[in-house]
Amino acid sequence: VAGQGSFGVAAWIKTTSAATQIVAQQRGPIDNTSAFLLEVDSGYVRWLSYQGFDGFSTRQVNDGNWHHIVGARETSGIAKIYIDGVLDKTIAGVLRAPAADVVTVTIGGDLRANREYFNGMIDDLVVLNSAPTAQEVTQLVFEAPILSLHLDDPSGSRTFTDVTRLRMDGTCFGATCPLAGVAGQVREGARFDGVDDFVTIAPASTLDLPPLGY
Repeated sequence: VAGQGSFGVAAWIKTTSAATQIVAQQRGPIDNTSAFLLEVDSGYVRWLSYQGFDGFSTRQVNDGNWHHIVGARETSGIAKIYIDGVLDKTIAGVLRAPAADVVTVTIGGDLRANREYFNGMIDDLVVLNSAPTAQEVTQLVFEAPILSLHLDDPSGSRTFTDVTRLRMDGTCFGATCPLAGVAGQVREGARFDGVDDFVTIAPASTLDLPPLGY
């Protein structure tokens, strides 16, 4: 990333560590003139551009749950941190262009200093060629499914695992449960009898769709 245009970095992360750990970083082989970083430090999201801006979120994200984090820099030099689709922090800054030298972008650690390695999971990391708006951040969050049942649970299952971060598992009871553990198209599937088998998902506001225009 070089120049004075706006940009952003976004990723899904999951960690319980209180250490300083890098999600994504750019810097040159000798100095820091090209540097930016998005990291988690003591559970707080840190978003930094060398001599441009530096700030921390007000909210911690090291609770062992999935969180979507975004660092954005606008053309005014102002930087922003979003967590789970919500603006958490606005950071005053100076519009300083990262130098267009030979740089390395690393995911999950600082290779030059051999430190600050990420302890946890990182998923769907993207570098954006403009600072995302609040609506665009919401779109990034909702790109991840809010419900996903593989239905490949073992035979005899009465709970069907939701593999999303929301963990809204499906349940069934007694004779109305489908037969689990049957060979399917992708791994195993569940066989429904066409009479009274069903699986229910408890009502949850997390299944609500975003407003029109997002």
